[in-house]
Amino acid sequence: MNKYGYKICYKEIGKYKVKKYGVTNTYSLALFVIQNFEKKNKNIFRIWLIKPIKTYIEFRLLWRGCPF
Repeated sequence: MNKYGYKICYKEIGKYKVKKYGVTNTYSLALFVIQNFEKKNKNIFRIWLIKPIKTYIEFRLLWRGCPF
């Protein structure tokens, strides 16, 4: 169990840079977000990564820009 949450990142095919897509509280919610994105955008092919947030400092920095 991860107490800080998970960040969703993606990498476009043929590129090396990994970009952050979003932040969620649970792993199952992260999977749900990815599946909904793939349903709506069938033409965009990306490699998805779900990374756990490991430290409190990273947690505070990632959630700073969230509107809720």
